[in-house]
Amino acid sequence: MQSRPAQGRFEEAVSALRTSVQLSIRLPMRVGALGLALALNRNTMEARSLLERLETAAARAYVPPTSRGWIIFELLADFAALEWAYIEL
Repeated sequence: MQSRPAQGRFEEAVSALRTSVQLSIRLPMRVGALGLALALNRNTMEARSLLERLETAAARAYVPPTSRGWIIFELLADFAALEWAYIEL
């Protein structure tokens, strides 16, 4: 069975992930997944806002690089995302 985004059902995925983020008390991995779904749905302003929140949170506590990387990979050119991953990892 494919996930909602894999089926092209991005609006449903965004809705489900919003609920997931609220229920998980904004766990970074869930926020990153929501940001990816938003970016895939071409809601780049909100995806960038979530990325900024994750960056701010990373200054205070550990935030898995993948949480930010998912959003970056979709928002930016592949080269920029790979460059970021190389520096972060």
